Amino acid sequence: MIATTPFYDYESAVRKEGDKVSVIEHWVINGEPRFEKWVLFVSCKANQGPELISRILPLLRQLGRPYRIIKDQVRHFQLNAGIFGITEVGKVISIYALDDTDLQHLITLLADLGLYSGPSVYNALQVNPFLFVGKTVEIRDGSGYEYIEFIEPAIDELRLKNIKIRRNSRKRILGKYYVPVALISKSAKGEVLKAVNMRKLAFSWCLIKQGLSHAVDDMHNREMKHRLLWQKEVLEDLREVLPVPAVLSYFEEKDAYLVMEFIEGLSLYDKVMQIKRNRSWRALSSTEKVQLIGYLLEVVRLIKQLHQRGYVHRDITDKNFIVRPDESICLIDFELSYNILRHHPDPPFMLGTHGYAAPEQLRMDKPSVKEDVYSLAALCVFVITSRPPIGIITGDATVNSARIADMLDEGMLMESIVLCLEADVNNRPDIQCLEEGLVDYMNTIKY
Repeated sequence: MIATTPFYDYESAVRKEGDKVSVIEHWVINGEPRFEKWVLFVSCKANQGPELISRILPLLRQLGRPYRIIKDQVRHFQLNAGIFGITEVGKVISIYALDDTDLQHLITLLADLGLYSGPSVYNALQVNPFLFVGKTVEIRDGSGYEYIEFIEPAIDELRLKNIKIRRNSRKRILGKYYVPVALISKSAKGEVLKAVNMRKLAFSWCLIKQGLSHAVDDMHNREMKHRLLWQKEVLEDLREVLPVPAVLSYFEEKDAYLVMEFIEGLSLYDKVMQIKRNRSWRALSSTEKVQLIGYLLEVVRLIKQLHQRGYVHRDITDKNFIVRPDESICLIDFELSYNILRHHPDPPFMLGTHGYAAPEQLRMDKPSVKEDVYSLAALCVFVITSRPPIGIITGDATVNSARIADMLDEGMLMESIVLCLEADVNNRPDIQCLEEGLVDYMNTIKY
């Protein structure tokens, strides 16, 4: 059963307590922010937001401090998931302190509010599970334009009495056996690391996926570690039947870590960029077109097999397929996947990649294989145009067919892509439509 829960409107609460309230994009501003030096960030899980905000806003009104707050609980979820950028994660409320003494007073006052916790704030020092301190600096670029930037202060800059600052540093060895050697990527969810596996003196490469504590939390008290545990379960179930990474280990050390086999190769994104070299689809040779259509066909057929096993991937993007040195493709990143036979996880994990995720997925409807059909068509758009699908598919899910036609001749593939990008799931064809369109196009390529 897919449960629904009403979401809390933070803006209404601010208007009851605030003065000089304004709204800018996703934020509600109370008062006029003064960037003196220190900003105190309040971070909490989205399901804690309504209670914490109801307690903190009266205090801020009494103090008369200006602040910025995320507009509502839906945006709170998106904020913690990194939708607004990694530099905004956890910044549910930003309170602008007047000076060192005021910062000390604010921390002392707010620290007694309760047992709240939230994701770590980028470029800030942690005071307790939900309070972080950032420093503002004025930057002037080459053209003379001035703007404010937040940086992480040095610990000795903070003249705080009886308050212990928590240091953030990566361990040299994780889980007793894994030595990180390279950062592959970093997001609101955590880091992805290339590491050496020293277990049983293997000295082989492995991939470590970190799940930061409290990251991408939801209304059901699930966070990133629950997604990693689900991904582990899916990978272990699929390992013998589909090309997916082997699971080596899972452990928790404050944050959660999933250790997997390191797959040599390039992401589909990198492979497409390598082949196309900034050229349009029409400028490619027949051999290059066959190679790229071949990748798409293999991806479609792998997803078709995945569906036969009862899974919907739900995060099909150009980054979630690895083209190995032998040109075969490996599927990765199953944290958003859903088993339609077991109806699990219930509810499904939220969000997806804009431009690739089907409209019904972003609405949090019950998953179906048609979500993947939409995403596969979006992947075809990327391979053909070299542009993010979000540039072809508008915010209201309208497909700009003319933009695709500029790159691709009219024909069955063009028709299949447009049909599979149908916003109404009931009118969207099944995966066979896209497979047939790709095969038909492959057969028309002349050498």
